[in-house]
Amino acid sequence: MAEPPRRPGRPRKPGVEALVMDTAREIIATEGVEFCTHAEIARRTGLGKPTIYRRWPSQAALVFDAVLSTGAIPLPDTGSARTDLIQGLQGFIATARSPVGGAVGRTVLAEALTDATSREDFAQRRWNRDREAVAGVLRRGAARGERIPAVPPALLAEVLIAWAIDRCFNRDEPPTEDEIGQVVDVLLCRA
Repeated sequence: MAEPPRRPGRPRKPGVEALVMDTAREIIATEGVEFCTHAEIARRTGLGKPTIYRRWPSQAALVFDAVLSTGAIPLPDTGSARTDLIQGLQGFIATARSPVGGAVGRTVLAEALTDATSREDFAQRRWNRDREAVAGVLRRGAARGERIPAVPPALLAEVLIAWAIDRCFNRDEPPTEDEIGQVVDVLLCRA
């Protein structure tokens, strides 16, 4: 079997993405998002800035990938779709309210507001993960015989996350546990 044709240019150095992501997460956790720059990562890793810019054209893209590479906030399987959604939403809100999560969220939202390419990239990758996670919760609930509304999972995910983002970032009023339960009940047509 013939080898696939080689891409033009110099071959990519193996391990660069992991090295950059590990370094970015370390900077975000210890110093804050504002210090997670291409120049700082280049300084710490010994990589050239063009190598980093080629993969991540903006600071927001770099920060966003560093956070996404840690994995989605897990939605538990408690035996109840309602409880799974509540606990998942509580996890999202706790992350958004943490110093690192808050800084990352503000950076990503600011970039998405000013750059259409970033906005599309962030929306596709973030929403796709959330949609699939919520769809999984709804499928599990339906398989257990729970009453699940005929609401597209994507819509449910967008409403839940948009509400949480509004409360955590726009209004700086994190929702109470009662409010989280009420919103989930409304979306599951149980209110």
